[in-house]
Amino acid sequence: MDSPARGAWRPARALALTAVTVVLAASAHAAAGGMLPSLWALSALTVPTACVAVLLTRRRLSTPLVLGVLGAGQFLLHQGFAVLATDAHCSTSGTGHHQSIDACSTAVHHDPTSGMLIAHVLATLVTGLLLARGEQVLWALADRLNPVLPVVARLNLPVAPRLPRPPEPLPTRPRIVDVAVPVRRGPPARVRAAT
Repeated sequence: MDSPARGAWRPARALALTAVTVVLAASAHAAAGGMLPSLWALSALTVPTACVAVLLTRRRLSTPLVLGVLGAGQFLLHQGFAVLATDAHCSTSGTGHHQSIDACSTAVHHDPTSGMLIAHVLATLVTGLLLARGEQVLWALADRLNPVLPVVARLNLPVAPRLPRPPEPLPTRPRIVDVAVPVRRGPPARVRAAT
């Protein structure tokens, strides 16, 4: 087993960190009454989040780092959702320019209550602690398996016998046609005489 900071483990860890960050931020934003942007805008916000996750997974992630990344990700993505949802969901309602801006700002931006803010912080803490624990378990598994795997690779374990390959078909010789003999094509002679 490779180190979790290399090989196939690194993109898997980065994917998990990205998915948890984006899903937590989107679900918290929607639960608080905010509108989510379109799928394209959500994807556009996911890309920089994934880039940061790939950079962070070069090394072991500590619990404070995971909590900080989730908290910062939730805050930054919330701001991105608010801006992109404003652009996507605002329509020109009312008669004047100021009325449409006021309608947009009240429809999209919301003032979270202290209870909602506490709920978001608790959700971030619980999710961050679970993700950090998964990170610790993965590194512990790698630490335990790395000394064992080279020994297992050196064992001469019996290998299943190879089945014989089927014989290859003999090459066919091309038919030789004598060009001097005229080719007789057409209907039989009897039919030719009747017409």
